[in-house]
Amino acid sequence: MTGEENLMVDYERVRDFFNLDECEKERDLLILQSAQESVENYLDRKLCIVEYICIQKIQDRRIILEELNPVELVRILDLSARQSVNTDCHLDGRKLYFFDGRLENHEILARYTAGFTKETLPQDLAECIMNVFMHKSECARKRIKGGLEIKDYKIL
Repeated sequence: MTGEENLMVDYERVRDFFNLDECEKERDLLILQSAQESVENYLDRKLCIVEYICIQKIQDRRIILEELNPVELVRILDLSARQSVNTDCHLDGRKLYFFDGRLENHEILARYTAGFTKETLPQDLAECIMNVFMHKSECARKRIKGGLEIKDYKIL
């Protein structure tokens, strides 16, 4: 069975909203997981918190991180000086600004996390996942009623 801990939208909330049967929980969890993956594929990013590593050279006292919405910087290493960086920096979207001008043109390794928790997931993304779930769930029910067995149905 699909783990509910990997879902960004609480299954109980979905079950109550759509008035789902408890006996179809396993199927509904698979459809909900598929709906979340569809939204992630459309956005081209994971919604759950993931740790990333970025290696770049500081130019104009900044680097551009690869992932959107970094949540927290875990650690910064100066690869040029081969030491940990304990300097003030400012995170603005994907841009990480360094106040210490001595780091200019140094290559650094930044470890950071990006993504959302269930509590911080924006409401519009949660609604999008639920809308995709509704569509996929309706398609699954139509196929099952049309004579296909559940084991023959593959969620795309």
